[in-house]
Amino acid sequence: MKNTINTVLFSMISWVWLTSLSAQMVMDGDDSDWSGISGVTAVDNLDGAYPAEVGAAVTDIVDLAEVKATTDGNVLYVYLKFHGGPAWPNSAYVNDNDSVRNRGYYKLLIDADNDATTGWSSHYYEGHFTPVGYMASAGLADTDAIGSEIMLEWGADSRWDADADSTEIKYFSYWAADYSGYDGATDDGDDYEIFDMSVEDTDVETSLGWEGALQIGSTDSETLNADDRYFWNGHGWGNNFIEFAVEIAPFKEYWSALGIDYFNEDDVIGFAGMTETPVDDWGTDISAGGSFTISGQPSRPNSMSFDGDDSDWTGQPVLATAVDNLDGAYPSEVGAAVTDIVDIAEVKAFVNTEEDALYWMLKFHGGPCWPNSAYVNDGDSVRNRGYYHLLIDIDNDVTTGWNSHYYEGHYTPVGYMASAGLADTDAIGTEFMVEWGSDTRWHLDPDSTEYKYTSYWAADYHEYDGQTDDGDDYEIFNYDITFPTLENALAFDGSLLNNSSDLDVDQDGEADLIDGFPDWYASSWGDNFLEVGMSLRTLRNYWSAMGFTDLDDYSSMAVAGFTETPVDDWGTDFTPRGEIVVLGVEDDVSNLPEQFMLENNYPNPFNPETNISFTVPNNGNINLTVYNVMGQKVYTILDGYTRAGNHSVKWNGLDQNSNEVSSGIYFYSLKSDAGSITKTMVLMK
Repeated sequence: MKNTINTVLFSMISWVWLTSLSAQMVMDGDDSDWSGISGVTAVDNLDGAYPAEVGAAVTDIVDLAEVKATTDGNVLYVYLKFHGGPAWPNSAYVNDNDSVRNRGYYKLLIDADNDATTGWSSHYYEGHFTPVGYMASAGLADTDAIGSEIMLEWGADSRWDADADSTEIKYFSYWAADYSGYDGATDDGDDYEIFDMSVEDTDVETSLGWEGALQIGSTDSETLNADDRYFWNGHGWGNNFIEFAVEIAPFKEYWSALGIDYFNEDDVIGFAGMTETPVDDWGTDISAGGSFTISGQPSRPNSMSFDGDDSDWTGQPVLATAVDNLDGAYPSEVGAAVTDIVDIAEVKAFVNTEEDALYWMLKFHGGPCWPNSAYVNDGDSVRNRGYYHLLIDIDNDVTTGWNSHYYEGHYTPVGYMASAGLADTDAIGTEFMVEWGSDTRWHLDPDSTEYKYTSYWAADYHEYDGQTDDGDDYEIFNYDITFPTLENALAFDGSLLNNSSDLDVDQDGEADLIDGFPDWYASSWGDNFLEVGMSLRTLRNYWSAMGFTDLDDYSSMAVAGFTETPVDDWGTDFTPRGEIVVLGVEDDVSNLPEQFMLENNYPNPFNPETNISFTVPNNGNINLTVYNVMGQKVYTILDGYTRAGNHSVKWNGLDQNSNEVSSGIYFYSLKSDAGSITKTMVLMK
């Protein structure tokens, strides 16, 4: 990797890169990003066009003109366009005192198995023809039905208010129901709520546009009822359209619990649009059927559980350990963290390439770690605040980027120990840092403290000079948890939007990594540890935009832990270097070795060579040496840094000078920080 970069790259990288990176739909009330997506159109419903029993919507503001749907990764996007507007607030009806109520339900019907004969036929609604069904009965073309397994809905309702523009919204919600039990010809049968995720006590402004992570408020699914993760939802209203989006994950898991595998890559999904509002005395409009193809595997990372239990980390090797920082161990200028609740004991980290996710854990010498009661204001109100980091050396070259032995011009704790000649104090050259950080407002009761924010953050330090922390740094991303609380600061698993970045490739004043696409982030606190999970998409896009491909080779990365909190008057703690673990689709964290083992050599006796297998649970320095019966060293097979796992080497019966040794008994000894094991072998010529 290059030592420096011309910062004009921030403004000169071509628009071609941007368009390839940011093909997602953005929920912003601007439908220009829908121009390349195909859909279905619907006729303008005019008064008198249908018999009264059809109950068709004839007011243009709820009269469908066009319906589109598409997916990107784990997100389903929906677009409903109307023949008229303004579509929201819709002034649905007026009360006796001339106060206005805005209310409406805007839906996508989903044919998950792409079979019109199963589920609810969109030609029928409440026992009679829908508009498209009536037209089909008259022999009109382009009136295809779908068999709806799922109804997905954006819905909102207002309180009565004399001023429609300031009407308080009772709620708006993202809702879905299962109609697969319907008989395939009418809408008769059983339906089940898949989920309701509501934003309570909002106003007209947020009903016009909102994005964020929500938990499932209600469901008929036992599986989803027990799911406390957060799922991304968003919407935006234009003058004559609504666009909204939801994560696909709850759908997949709802159907998986029923033994059905829907929403896989390349699946063809049928869809139709539907509206149901009181604007036309609850008239409904339903469009003809169309289809879209799932564009990618809709999944979210799940290698680890973010539940405050670190048992699923047991098989993951410790990459770096740090000593217990005691008072008086460092000169004052080092500024070391000495309080155990922010004093790092060990670091674990791995990349799962199949999930495109980075997982990391910091374990501390003490606890409880969070809330950390960082300091106390006048009146004994408590503030919880802290920043917990993983430093990452992309190119595994300590001479590039920021040297972790230095911080703000002075030694870090590990740097000071290295200056004293202590072993196991290796530095890394940090190209970027990832962080979990949180801050609270002052409050008398720490258990109900209002949180200012909890965020996942990353910064680029590759322009630092390789020796200190002097140089330019750039914010890569910032993902804030929606509606931060003490509860989701302690445990969160959901999708969020990037809201801040220094990368602006086309000089339009907007950071182009803010692309409107939700990414997965997760974290949880145990008594003495923090575990974090992060999508790598934005990091990969950032470094690609900078002209670097180093992040493509995760196996070359080194890491170190770093904390920075006001618990010790902004004392810091840094760990030595560790080398990241890379897992793929065939790997399982639980299968990583837990024990230090040396196997019997094979064959034994042997001539002229034998195989020696051993297992190490942690990355670190390993020595494997052969000795004769006098205890004299004959040959060093291995001496150096070795990754955790199972290994096999050969000894060919030669000594250190490449001379053949005589027949007899020999010992082979394996040594590491975990201990030493010695076994016997026989060379027989």
